[in-house]
Amino acid sequence: VGLQSIFHQVEDDLAAGKRSPIVRLGTGRGAQMVPWVCGMGLAIAALAQLLGFFPLSTSLIFASALPAWRLSQHVNRYHNQPQKISNAKFYAIGFHFWSGLLLSLGFWMSTWGVWAWS
Repeated sequence: VGLQSIFHQVEDDLAAGKRSPIVRLGTGRGAQMVPWVCGMGLAIAALAQLLGFFPLSTSLIFASALPAWRLSQHVNRYHNQPQKISNAKFYAIGFHFWSGLLLSLGFWMSTWGVWAWS
């Protein structure tokens, strides 16, 4: 969420001498990182399931891949257009909300024996 809120501030950050991650990387490379960062969160959940740390019901988190895809598409399309990229934070908040809710719901469901590991 933090990175998404500074894409549209690159010019201001440069003028003020700030060296934010997006200023250092550039908006293009910063935008290319977004799918990887979202994917890492989902990959960690998958690994935790495979290793038996998370119950099978936490697979619900993978439904948040759609908000992650929407965020990635938006950022990659508009990374160099400050007027259009400024709402990327809302896409990021959506991904954060849905992934957290679905993961929590998966853990809650496992306490009721729904999709729990045997």
